[in-house]
Amino acid sequence: MSRRFLPLLVLMLVLCPAAGASPHPAPGASAVPPVSPQDAPQIARATRVSGTVLVEALVDETGHVRATSIARSQPVLDDEAAARVAALVFAPLIEDGQAVASLHTVPVTFTAPPASGPADSYSESRCRDATFTLDLDARADSSGQFNARWTARGLKSQELYVIVLFPDGAEVDTTHSWYPQRFRDAKDAAGWPAWHREGRDVRLGTSGEFSFRLPESPWWHDGRIAVVALFRDLFDGRSVLRQRVFRIERDDMGALLVGDPGATACAAGPSFEGR
Repeated sequence: MSRRFLPLLVLMLVLCPAAGASPHPAPGASAVPPVSPQDAPQIARATRVSGTVLVEALVDETGHVRATSIARSQPVLDDEAAARVAALVFAPLIEDGQAVASLHTVPVTFTAPPASGPADSYSESRCRDATFTLDLDARADSSGQFNARWTARGLKSQELYVIVLFPDGAEVDTTHSWYPQRFRDAKDAAGWPAWHREGRDVRLGTSGEFSFRLPESPWWHDGRIAVVALFRDLFDGRSVLRQRVFRIERDDMGALLVGDPGATACAAGPSFEGR
């Protein structure tokens, strides 16, 4: 079971009434400059993925970021976006003459590389070779568990990684999983649960499943579950990237997963170094 625990200070900010986070951004909030294509993570550069990630930050009374969550996702860019927001310092929010904790939503934009007809044509042709379907329950079952089932098919020369990204406090069942995979280039970057398949299985068609639980009372207002299917060619290092993102919404019946079409559906490029 994989779980990302909240730091003790974050728990104190969330649970202590005197330091409860305000849902409104403080005045003078910091911002992240646009990220150029050459400064994006290697997998994003390779597959020419760009876009804007919305990061929700829990900020303490000193203006420092104590935790982050992704409100709107481009999965292979999310970790880099969160790291950049975590490095910001905000103007403290003052209520009744005292500095208090607050929530901020910060956009991080990764600018697109120059247009390239050959690159687009290559990506389109490679995406036709690799298929990925995901059946994810919109509601939790009676035990509070969400279940997901996936199928994939590609070329015999491709190995497959299915990688799951989840918000702070969620628990993912990692039964039969492989080594965690990371999307930031930093060697100390945290990894995400991943399932791996060899080329012979990818060629014949392969499948898998996983499950997860969401926290009942998260500190974040918005969150997402993202699933990345990464087909990596063992001969030329080129990759096909398929992504599915689900926003976590809540109604009278509890948590509801809603598909988010904003994330890049499929892209292809020259290489992915993995771990």
